[in-house]
Amino acid sequence: MTVSQRLYRRATQVLIGGVLAWLLGLATSRAEKTLTGPWHICAPFEKRITCIVDGDTFWFQGEKMRLESVNTPEVDGPCAVEQALAREARSMLLKLMSSEATSIFRVGVDRYGRTLVQVRTADSSIGTRLLEHGLAETFGQRPRRDWCQ
Repeated sequence: MTVSQRLYRRATQVLIGGVLAWLLGLATSRAEKTLTGPWHICAPFEKRITCIVDGDTFWFQGEKMRLESVNTPEVDGPCAVEQALAREARSMLLKLMSSEATSIFRVGVDRYGRTLVQVRTADSSIGTRLLEHGLAETFGQRPRRDWCQ
């Protein structure tokens, strides 16, 4: 696959992810909760009450939540590149949730029992912001992105 083909494919993924996040925002009518910090990165073996696990998963008031419609690199991914991108995605989620007023919209539960949510700032979806920065892919995308390439 050429570089231009990869760039076109990535741009298409970002566009589709943004449209999906926007449509999901229209489908939900009101915020169930306003998220307030203080936020921090979850520490190993800590009792997780309110903290950021990775770029798409966090705990809020003892409930494990996952951003709907996006997937970010894994902190314990198979290569240094993926691990670095995962730390960057986690840091961005921490920054966005700490520095801006955010509202949460519950949309379901995933197969692991995590509450699926859309988190919005005043002007956009946090999932969309992660997609725009290349730190996430649209959830359910097949084939999944190889973050190591």
